[in-house]
Amino acid sequence: KDVTVVDTLPKIIKPKTTFGTLPPSGVERGDKGTRMMWKVPELLAGEERIFSYDVEAQLKVIGEIALPKAVGKYKTGKNRTANFRSNKVILFSGVVEKVKKGLGKE
Repeated sequence: KDVTVVDTLPKIIKPKTTFGTLPPSGVERGDKGTRMMWKVPELLAGEERIFSYDVEAQLKVIGEIALPKAVGKYKTGKNRTANFRSNKVILFSGVVEKVKKGLGKE
C-alpha cells in the first residue's frame, strides 16, 4: 500500500510531456536535475506497474550516460515501511559507421 516511486534524471536530460500508462504525480526541477514521482495507492501481490516516458538530451552526447537508480517505498501488510531500488540504466548514444571489408588493410 501507499507505493511511491521516484525517478531522477540528470540535468542534461529533460523529460518530455509524453508518458505511458501513468503520468507522474509530481515533477520537481532543481539544480541537479529533474525528479519525477509516482504514487500508487495499492498493488496486489505479484502485480506490476511500468512507468514509461520520453526524454530529450539537452546536449549532443556521444557515449554512455548512466541514469541514477529509481527509488521507492511502500507499506507492507504489517504496516511497516519498506524501501526498494531499481536496476541501473545506461543509455548509449553516438554515431554508428558501417565498416566495409578490406578498408584499412593493405
